[in-house]
Amino acid sequence: MPLETNESRTGNDLVTIENPIEYRDWDRKVLGSHEYSIFHSSAWAKVLTDAYGYQSRYFCIENGSRFAAMIPIMEISSPLTGKRGVSLPFTDHCSPIIDGADRSRQMWQEVVRHGKDNAWKYIEFHGGKNLFAGHVPAASFFKHDIFISEDVEEIFSKLHGSRRRNIKKADRAGVQVQIDNSPDAMRIFYGLHCKTRERHKIPPQPFHFFENIYSHIIARGQGNIITAVHEDKSIGAAVFFHYGTKALYKFGASDLDHQHLRMNDLIIWKAIEWYASAAPHRFETLSLGRTAKDNEGLRRFKNSWGAEESNVHYYEYSLTNDRFEKSSPNITGLSRKILPRLPSFLVRKIGSWMYRHIG
Repeated sequence: MPLETNESRTGNDLVTIENPIEYRDWDRKVLGSHEYSIFHSSAWAKVLTDAYGYQSRYFCIENGSRFAAMIPIMEISSPLTGKRGVSLPFTDHCSPIIDGADRSRQMWQEVVRHGKDNAWKYIEFHGGKNLFAGHVPAASFFKHDIFISEDVEEIFSKLHGSRRRNIKKADRAGVQVQIDNSPDAMRIFYGLHCKTRERHKIPPQPFHFFENIYSHIIARGQGNIITAVHEDKSIGAAVFFHYGTKALYKFGASDLDHQHLRMNDLIIWKAIEWYASAAPHRFETLSLGRTAKDNEGLRRFKNSWGAEESNVHYYEYSLTNDRFEKSSPNITGLSRKILPRLPSFLVRKIGSWMYRHIG
C-alpha cells in the first residue's frame, strides 16, 4: 500500500509515495523501464534502510506493468546534518525514471511539496540531466560502460594494449582469481577495503553496511565477490552487482604491496568473462562506476577497457531558497588533513559513526 496518496493529476495520472520493500511487484515494474539500475531495486532500498535507518520515499506513477515515472528518494534525518531527501545515498548514478514532459513537471511539483511539508532542507539527485536540463549541476562526474558481447575474444581485442599485457602478466605470475560469494569472501574484501580507504585518507564504510549488501544482494544472486589470491594470500577483491541486463563494478580494494602483480586488471577481466558467458542470462553492459572529473589517471584506466564515456550530473535543490545550488563541501577534504594523524581503529570508528549522517 502507498505511504501517501497525492491528488495532483495530469490526465489520469496519480502520484503515490511507495516503499519498495513492501511493494510486491516492485522489481518487475522497475525492470520494465529502460532507465533502471540496481539502485532503483527493492534490494538496494533494503540495504539503505537496514544499514542506516533511512526512510523510503519513492514517488511513482504506475502504468500497467511498469512505472511511467518514478523518483526514488531516501529521507535522511540527522541531528548533525539536518533533514533532507537524497536520490539515492551511496549510489554512483540513479536517474529518475520519467516518461514525458508533463509527468516531469507533475513529479517535480509533488517532490518539492512533500519536501517542504516534511521540513527537508534540500533534495539531492545523483543523476537526472533529462529532468533538470538547463539547471547548473552541483557536481559532475564521468561514467564508463563496457558493452558486453558473448564473444570474449572480441572484447579482449578491443582492450588497450596495456590492459591485455597486465592481464597476461597477472596470469603468468600465478595470480588466481575466483568468484566466491560466501560471507568469508565479504570479510576478506572488507579487510582490503579498510586498507585501501586508509591509504586514500578516507574512513571506511562500517562492516554492517557490507553485511547488508551481502544479505540483500550477494546472497540473493544479484552480485559477485571476486577475489585475487597469490601464494595463498588475498591481495585484491571487488564487489559487483547485477540486475536485469546491467552489471556494475561497485567496490574495489587491493593490497598496494602486490600492485605490481596487476591483480586488479585480472579481477575486472574475470568479471567481463563471467558476464559475457552467464547463460542463459544475457548481460549487456558492465558499468565501471563514476569517476571524478579531476582524476585523469582513473579516467584513462577505465577508458582503456574499451568503455563508453558519458557525463553524470548531480543536482542539489534548496527547499529553503527554492533554487538549485552547488553542493556543500563533504567530509573528504577535511578527512585528508586529519585522518593521517589518527590510529586505524579510530578511523574505522569515525566511519561507523559518520556515514549515516552524510548519506
